[in-house]
Order: sequence, then C-alpha cells, then structure tokens
Amino acid sequence: MTDHTQEYQTETLPDGTLVLIMPTTLDAVSAPNIKRDALEALAGNDHSVRADLQNTTFMDSSGLGLMVALYRTAKERGFTLTLAGAKGQPLSLIRTIQMDRVVDIESA
Repeated sequence: MTDHTQEYQTETLPDGTLVLIMPTTLDAVSAPNIKRDALEALAGNDHSVRADLQNTTFMDSSGLGLMVALYRTAKERGFTLTLAGAKGQPLSLIRTIQMDRVVDIESA
C-alpha cells in the first residue's frame, strides 16, 4: 500500500496565502493524516487558503470530508478557501454536493 500523504505539501505564497498541495489520491487512507496536518498548518494562518487539487485524480468521501473541514475552518477564522485545479472525478464529486456554490473554484 502506498503512503499518499508523502505527496502532500504546504507552501506559503508571498501574499501570505497558505497553499495545501494535495496528493494524487484523497481517500480513507490518506485524508485523516492530511486533515490533521492541514488543520495544524491552518492554526497558525490568518490569510486565505488554497487547496491545490491539480494532481488529485481520485477523491472519496474522506477526501471530500477533508475539503469540508478546510472550508469550515476557513469560514470560522474569517478567511477564504479556494479549490484550485480540480478536474475529473474530484471535481464531479465537489459539484455533486454543490460545494462549488460556497467555495471558490479555480479551473485546471
């Protein structure tokens, strides 16, 4: 079994935006650890957050739960969440639950 969390990275843009670079697979194996790490990174952030889904090709309900947790945290702290680069199955899932109505989506 591959550890997809090793593909997860964070970076901070010059404007202070926290970028969460997501792995190719966001599933029940990878999402819980990424969620813990991402929420920890958000704790010290007071700027916008960008979840980069450009490399993500599969997302299950656990990955979707991670996106919802990021959204809730951003909303509670008063900053925005952008989902960037989502395409294919992950984008379809995001649209199925109509998350695209409450979160900014930047196309791939």
